[in-house]
Amino acid sequence: ILNSTGKVTKFDHEGEVVMEFGYAGSGWSISAPSAISVDIFGNIYVLNSYKHGNAGNAIFKFNSKGQFQQRFTDFGDANSENYFTDLAHDAAGNMYVTDYYSGVVRKISPQGKFITKIGSRGPGPGQLWVPQAVAVDLLGIIHVLDYKGTRIQQFDATGKFIREFGKYSSSYISWDVDSDLALDGKGNIYVASNIAGLVQ
Repeated sequence: ILNSTGKVTKFDHEGEVVMEFGYAGSGWSISAPSAISVDIFGNIYVLNSYKHGNAGNAIFKFNSKGQFQQRFTDFGDANSENYFTDLAHDAAGNMYVTDYYSGVVRKISPQGKFITKIGSRGPGPGQLWVPQAVAVDLLGIIHVLDYKGTRIQQFDATGKFIREFGKYSSSYISWDVDSDLALDGKGNIYVASNIAGLVQ
């Protein structure tokens, strides 16, 4: 669990706390935590991003013991005004970050180097308006939750648009709506949104 202070708490399968950690050092800290992800090697990544603009956008990497390893700040042409909402990994260790205001997903290498942008700003198929969550399945298909939970778009590993579920609805464009996305091993997609207070 990642809380609002940047502290990460790890639980075992019985719900017992086994580890807690965070990061503050070398002039940087997890002061605006927005997402957490774990790669196939058990490394833990925390996304730090300010909704109203700040120079602290970064991904903090910790090993499986909670020891700080690296801080990544290469998001391509993004600047301090970009707001990143979610973080996911693929099996190769690449990172995917949803860029809320720019309408893209930013792909970053395991070494923290910016690779490319997926999607573009807009309401059409293959475009993103306010992407809020991202998840990558076992086949490398990238799922992006857009329009506050009203639309999911799929892209292949190269960023090519595949298809979409749901559609644009101008009535749901609100900056005060939160939503999230998860996948299971069978390919099912789960969406939680406070628009209706439901998990779908």
